[in-house]
Amino acid sequence: MSQPLDDPSSAVPAPPAEAAGPAVPPPGPADPFAPPPAGPTAYGPGAHGWPPNAPGQPVRKRLSGLAVTSLVLGVLGFVPPLSLVSFGFSIGAFRRISRRSQRGFGLAVGGLVFSCFWGLVTVAVAVLLAFVFHDLSSGPERGPDGRPKYAGPAGQWYLKAGDCATDYLSPSRDHDPDDYQVVPCDQPHRYEVFAVVHIPGGASYPGVDAVSETAERLCQERQSGTERPRGAGMGMSYPSAAAWWVPGDHEALCYYSSATEWTGPVKPATPTGTPTTV
Repeated sequence: MSQPLDDPSSAVPAPPAEAAGPAVPPPGPADPFAPPPAGPTAYGPGAHGWPPNAPGQPVRKRLSGLAVTSLVLGVLGFVPPLSLVSFGFSIGAFRRISRRSQRGFGLAVGGLVFSCFWGLVTVAVAVLLAFVFHDLSSGPERGPDGRPKYAGPAGQWYLKAGDCATDYLSPSRDHDPDDYQVVPCDQPHRYEVFAVVHIPGGASYPGVDAVSETAERLCQERQSGTERPRGAGMGMSYPSAAAWWVPGDHEALCYYSSATEWTGPVKPATPTGTPTTV
């Protein structure tokens, strides 16, 4: 029986069953948690393909060694030279951090702050010591003979052998530096320094007892070359621990003192060396 000519199925023969491929399932929805496929990309191998120093990769800046050094020296700036050195390292760190894009700006700021702080402390201490030294060494102007020209307050570092005063000389040297009045020895006075002796010792203070005993012994040896004023006794003024360490004062003053005033300087002893009274 013949097929109609207008039937299209009669013109195309069906493919054989063995030539058809395996069945492909229809695509489903993508898994949002699935990792991206690994493989080569435009930037190189790897999941992301970032080469070293690529624009998308974070780069850690180098820490400035000058900034670290300035901070360490600034903390130790109580030693005067270190604060100045720390200041210089801080300035250098700022310039290097700006030019080389380094880390450590905060460390450099800390070093600068510490160096300025210790610098101000050093200046304050120096000014204070200058005032103290001026007060302890101030006194009336001296003449060509080395003796005071007029009466006036004086510090204990002003006095030397042959100076006279009208008030008390502090044995421990810890009273106010203007607590006694210096006068020319031709004016009435109650105290006169007849010798200045050096206390032997190193940088450490030997102690009050040792210093006072040494000062008394040395003053007794020196008074044999003088004439003691009538009614006067021997006294001494020795350095305290602070005076021994800070200004390096290792000297003791040997003086005569009396409740009654006398006029004129202490005169030399007689040729026999035996002290007499005047």
